[in-house]
Amino acid sequence: MCGDQVSIFRVGSAYRHEAVGCAILAASAELMCDAATGKNAGEIAILAESFEQLVRTGQENPDLGDLNALAGIAQYPSRLRCATLPWSALRASLAGDPGAGDRDHD
Repeated sequence: MCGDQVSIFRVGSAYRHEAVGCAILAASAELMCDAATGKNAGEIAILAESFEQLVRTGQENPDLGDLNALAGIAQYPSRLRCATLPWSALRASLAGDPGAGDRDHD
């Protein structure tokens, strides 16, 4: 609804993104790509769950490293979608449904 868009690409073992939208979306996408690089689908699923818990509760997790920079999102519930959109797109891509991330946030 806000117009944020993100595409996630895998290049070798690394993830890259193209994001159009707010600074939270861009930061989340960049940090997510860094954190997901070199990880398999199962590891990414665990990472995504931990990240979503972080942005919903604000409770930092030492296992998340730089992703903890987004813990403050919990204070702004209306911005949760901005932070989680890249993760939804990555999960959808790993599940073989690249359009699902878009539908989750329309």
